[in-house]
Amino acid sequence: NQFRYRFNYVWTAKTNMIVSFRAGITRTPSRLLSYFPYTGAQNNFGTQIGLKGMLAPNDPTISIQGYSGLGDGFTHFVTPNQDLPVTIDVNWVKGQHNFKFGMNFISVHTYEINQGQGNGSFGFANTETGLPGFSSTGSGMASFITGYVNSASVGTPADSYLQTGAWGFYAQDSWRLTKKLTLHYGLGWNLYLPAKDADNMIGTFDPTAPNPGAGGIPGALSLFGTGPGRNGRVRVSGFYFKAFEPHLGLAYAWNEKTVLRGNFSLTNGAGNWTTWTGGGLGPGLPTPGFSATLTPTSTDNGVTAAYNWQNPFPQTFPTSFPVNNPALENGTSLGYIDPNFITPPQLLNVSFEVGRQLPGDIALRLAYVGTFAHYLPTSNADNLNALPFGDY
Repeated sequence: NQFRYRFNYVWTAKTNMIVSFRAGITRTPSRLLSYFPYTGAQNNFGTQIGLKGMLAPNDPTISIQGYSGLGDGFTHFVTPNQDLPVTIDVNWVKGQHNFKFGMNFISVHTYEINQGQGNGSFGFANTETGLPGFSSTGSGMASFITGYVNSASVGTPADSYLQTGAWGFYAQDSWRLTKKLTLHYGLGWNLYLPAKDADNMIGTFDPTAPNPGAGGIPGALSLFGTGPGRNGRVRVSGFYFKAFEPHLGLAYAWNEKTVLRGNFSLTNGAGNWTTWTGGGLGPGLPTPGFSATLTPTSTDNGVTAAYNWQNPFPQTFPTSFPVNNPALENGTSLGYIDPNFITPPQLLNVSFEVGRQLPGDIALRLAYVGTFAHYLPTSNADNLNALPFGDY
């Protein structure tokens, strides 16, 4: 369910000036993705079949070599969120000018409760029931029936309260210089608020922090927040104060049947302030140190199983969080939030058009429209094991 509240007020300050104010709240207090909390037979099936040591009771995700997978691979989580936009505009007509200026503000809050992988994910391979060294022997189904797991993964639940927002200011004018020529020009400026977690529940890879589990070489887990063992960071990046948006356009009536139009503008995208919110579809920020995923795996290519799932889960989860251990995620993949990623995406728009009225009320338009994008957010663009030195 979703609730939307809107407020609009328009004030005619003068015969040539109008002031408008708009505000609203969009609330989704109980947005669900899959089923949460757990109800029905499917959502306690893991407990019914006797799995031990799981962190959630619903059916596990199962992959069997040579067969289709089983179970609900879809994570259960609830994502209530709230958006608060506010806009003020002033429209002022004076002589040959039509001035417009104003401001925009938006505050975005997303609270996410995620089951994670507490129900467990299990992989069954041919190797556990095959002859060592003979790849054509064994059966994934036989391994499944006997319970010999080749690899497993169980993760703790996670919750986060993400906050972000943005400010925007603009001023523009439409100036009719002559009967044939109209000039449009203006300037905008945006200030994006980089995302943060209200409880600083963010863990990231720090390429400069010494790793005590790897002989002190750089590269370790780093926890957001202030105090002992924290990195002092609160937001995912610093503020960017150069998000200016100039635009210039003109329209010229060559004659009564021919019009020339041109436009140039620079716009900024949302960038880092929304990249990390995950769009309200699950945790948008990495939480190692505040959550844990344990992955027992066969250490000898399936000669010996990781464990038999008729027995309790073989690894032990931390009794409390956060776990302030820089070596906690050694041997696993770890999300990296670059603190220098502050420049928002930029779009440079250029267009030129010739319009001509033809006989028979036919309008002909020939135009060039170009859009050039810069600083688009991406992932895995750099190999952290072979960084391009020219970029650093």
